[in-house]
Amino acid sequence: MLYATPGRKGDVLGEFRADLVAHGGSGNGVEELCMDMSAAYKVVQ
Repeated sequence: MLYATPGRKGDVLGEFRADLVAHGGSGNGVEELCMDMSAAYKVVQ
């Protein structure tokens, strides 16, 4: 597991990217992900 957060809000993807960058990573390098497909995430697509 790379990132986990409580709740199911649509902002989580942006928060994950910001956290990844803050730790020296790049969101452009993410090729695959697995996440809960609740309604909040479907809106972010």
